[in-house]
Amino acid sequence: MIRSASALCLISATIRNRIKRLKASGVMDVILVVNPYKIGYNTFAIVGIRLETGASPDKVVSTLLSTSGVTNVVMVAGRYDFFVHYVCRNMEEYRRFVVERFRKIPGIANIESFIGLDLYERKFELGVIG
Repeated sequence: MIRSASALCLISATIRNRIKRLKASGVMDVILVVNPYKIGYNTFAIVGIRLETGASPDKVVSTLLSTSGVTNVVMVAGRYDFFVHYVCRNMEEYRRFVVERFRKIPGIANIESFIGLDLYERKFELGVIG
């Protein structure tokens, strides 16, 4: 659990300096997590992707990451090569994404969509680093 500086009896400058050092060393990145429901993106999916034999994973990932609505791409071991997280406004927008965009990316053998039914709080907590 992350605690406030006052709860740890530390001054804010100490915390800011520690965060700067962690960021500079590459240990920590600061990211913004937006609730898609609050900005009109009510549909989301996780898409399992299998690549064609001999396909360039880097080219496929580059194309995916440049696609509007793709929030991240994760290389995985198992049945799929990648999981892609995608958010959009509605199912019609998702259908267009699959038909007009996804299926035209060279190197993708097949996909399987897992449509999200609800989104719960995203958390990644570490104890106090010290």
